[in-house]
Amino acid sequence: YRQKIEAGTDPQALLRQVLPVAEELADSPGFSKNPLEEHPGKAHGLIEKYRGRLLVMVTQACAGHCRFCFRRHMLDEPNQQDLVHAAFRQRMARRDDITEVILSGGDPLVISDRRLQSWLDTIAAYPQVRRIRIHSREPVFSPERFTPERLDILRRSSLPMILAVHVNHVDELDCKTAAALEGLRNA
Repeated sequence: YRQKIEAGTDPQALLRQVLPVAEELADSPGFSKNPLEEHPGKAHGLIEKYRGRLLVMVTQACAGHCRFCFRRHMLDEPNQQDLVHAAFRQRMARRDDITEVILSGGDPLVISDRRLQSWLDTIAAYPQVRRIRIHSREPVFSPERFTPERLDILRRSSLPMILAVHVNHVDELDCKTAAALEGLRNA
């Protein structure tokens, strides 16, 4: 990402996304540290706001710490993956109304290939699930992570997959990110 900042047409536009500044700590009327009022701690990393959809916070790690992130207040909370897995299985066993599982976090694509495969297999075991959605900035921050092996894991998924890539500025779309996105599209 540093290389993108240095090579960019507007370096400040990218730098301001990741550089902490004192202004962030100022209280502003009408603004909240938790604007979506998410409380995944109560359900061990699960957020269920919309009928038929279950968001699973598979990690609290990110390749970068975006200053605008609406979950950054959660990044310091302990994330116990065994509890998240158990909570997911318990929720799915209780009712069969979830048709879309959203992998989020942190950034779900920072997890290891083994953990990614494990989550995809776990989700695919529930026949009511029709698709998986992944929200990520990993292709922007670490495009080199999209190796043929990782792309193959995504390609082999038995469920249709939607990838929402968070891109905020044209300078984030360099050749390496474009190649990663092409590989993802093909997978």
